[in-house]
Amino acid sequence: MLKRLRNPRCSHQPELRPGPSQPPNVHPALFRQQRPLPALPPNNRRRRPSNPPPGPPPLILHPHFSPTPPIATGGANHSILITPTGDLHTCGINDHSQLGHGPASPPYPSFTLVALATPTRFVAAACGWDHTLLVCDESRVWGFGSDEEGQIAGSGGEGVPTIIEGITGRVQRIGCGLRHSIAIGDVGEVWGWGGNRHGELGAAGVLGEPRRGRATRAVVPTPTVLPLPPTLAVACGQHHTILLTQSGRILAFGRNRFGQLGTDPSLLPRSSAPIEIRLPPHAGRPIHVFSGWSHAGVICSSGHVFLWGRNDHGQLGTLQESIAVGGRRDSPVAMCYTPVELKSLHGARSIVCGSEHALAVGADGGCWAWGWNEHGNCGVGGTEDVLEPRLVRDASVNGRVRVGCGYGHSFLVNVIGEETVPS
Repeated sequence: MLKRLRNPRCSHQPELRPGPSQPPNVHPALFRQQRPLPALPPNNRRRRPSNPPPGPPPLILHPHFSPTPPIATGGANHSILITPTGDLHTCGINDHSQLGHGPASPPYPSFTLVALATPTRFVAAACGWDHTLLVCDESRVWGFGSDEEGQIAGSGGEGVPTIIEGITGRVQRIGCGLRHSIAIGDVGEVWGWGGNRHGELGAAGVLGEPRRGRATRAVVPTPTVLPLPPTLAVACGQHHTILLTQSGRILAFGRNRFGQLGTDPSLLPRSSAPIEIRLPPHAGRPIHVFSGWSHAGVICSSGHVFLWGRNDHGQLGTLQESIAVGGRRDSPVAMCYTPVELKSLHGARSIVCGSEHALAVGADGGCWAWGWNEHGNCGVGGTEDVLEPRLVRDASVNGRVRVGCGYGHSFLVNVIGEETVPS
């Protein structure tokens, strides 16, 4: 029986029913069946067994015979695959239609093709807790899954991928937080919608509005252009957003409980106004931003890698720079609100984050992992947290890999043929 990551907002989780029988349109021999994820404890604290059992081997996607690698990502308990031909395959929990197969249903234990009425080629994907965003080759945004806080802007009413209306122009990048969504247009405009309780969509007092009678749950129900400078890239955390602007600035807004906005949380617990995160003078120009639930980071053109935010599970890849602050119930939590350099990953090609773990494609093309590892999500054996980057076993074929993360699981894609630059 599949078990799920617990919703951080809900202590009660229904028991899952057995999954449906293998549908006829499962992608042939492309994936091994996904290993079930155990549930987190009710208080969301990580248990560390004194004698941890051997961890599962990494989930390695069987190679496609195509120069274009597939895209693999995921949310709390669901996974998304876009094949080189642009087909969409999903698996996992489907209690909020986050798989795109129609109304809520028992879990899909294997990657299954999502059949669309009109053939569509997808080129990008992002996942929140239980919602999914896609971009098609016509640069339009599609959504499906939970719309509890407007994170799919009313689309996907039938539980299938549906175009999100209200976004004008072409979309280049997308990002999902726990329950908020971001899209970046081709001229750098930033669109936002969904939950905005912590200012993760910017000016909360201006954009947010009560929903379902609960005034404390501010939402932006439709895509809205945010008053921000032209932007190149986005990375969303649980309740915060990180932007890389066209001028090379790093801006952050939303919740700052663990310094994920790059500033002292005792002075600024949250901000709906963008905060600029400044790097050391030797850093060089930022070219790639990434974010977990409550930590974030950047890769620079010089090859330097910097991270900041929560670090109680080794999310920053080093404990040397951490300080203790008041965290959940005033218990001390390791964090660092100023960018700290991760020297062991100098020259990294790409970095992606789950909720509290990360994967990187190193300068040599191998895969590295660190952070929270309760479910074996770092793929290095065992279930103890990984406090510094470690090489993942059987990481690459021909030295070229592509990586992806769900909140508590990970993907490693072996690239066959001409090398491509990870996005």
